[in-house]
Amino acid sequence: MGIVRDDEVARYKNWKNNYQFFGAPVAVFLCLDTSLTDWSLFDLGMFADSLMLSAKAHGLDSAPAASSVSYPHHIRKLLDIPENQKIIVGIMIGYADPEHPYNQYISCRVPVEEVAHFRGK
Repeated sequence: MGIVRDDEVARYKNWKNNYQFFGAPVAVFLCLDTSLTDWSLFDLGMFADSLMLSAKAHGLDSAPAASSVSYPHHIRKLLDIPENQKIIVGIMIGYADPEHPYNQYISCRVPVEEVAHFRGK
């Protein structure tokens, strides 16, 4: 983002974008009932992936943001989410700005051959 580590004011201003949903017009909060097992996180992850792929298929972009649920008590109160629902993640949906610095960053990826091994017959 071009922000030097010592510039705490700029870093704070940039971090606030997390709580403003990066300007996205839609925020979806995914929840799990507290009675479910840890395996349900896997199901929720698949749902999140399907939701984001569906948004893309309809010309929208999305971004999951764990930081968006840092203050679940506020979300719970605003959206009337009952206590038996654990707020897991927020997904922002909208139209990406390809020129924005957030969308210019390309992270390093480990080659798939280093993390997955396939054996034939």
